[in-house]
Amino acid sequence: MLPGLAVAGAGHYRVRVHHREPGWAAWTPQHVLVQVYPGRGAQVVDLKRTTRRAGGR
Repeated sequence: MLPGLAVAGAGHYRVRVHHREPGWAAWTPQHVLVQVYPGRGAQVVDLKRTTRRAGGR
């Protein structure tokens, strides 16, 4: 369960999400990092989206 992410109260926020798939052969879990911080404007900007696996594999 996530805590309240709007730490600065009502307004606009930027959200950055990093995901690493689990290593099925090594039995390692998936990792998800969610970063939320105050931002400007309501425009949605997708700066980088990739399906490339980490480590260039």
